[in-house]
Amino acid sequence: MSQPRTLIDLLEERSLTRPEHHLYTFLEDGTGEGTALTRGELYSRARRIGAALQQMAPAGERAVLLYPPGAD
Repeated sequence: MSQPRTLIDLLEERSLTRPEHHLYTFLEDGTGEGTALTRGELYSRARRIGAALQQMAPAGERAVLLYPPGAD
């Protein structure tokens, strides 16, 4: 198998094998509770963000994504 060229390629490859594999748990401040994220969920979220960006800018354009810490 060839090396993934992009982050999306890597996420897709990893989500095809064990998409339910737990990757991260984002803990809420001071509550001790968290939001879990699997390989499949991360891939799906990345694809949605990529599709939204493609609607907003031509291919090859740069974008800066600023998010506060957390599952979102």
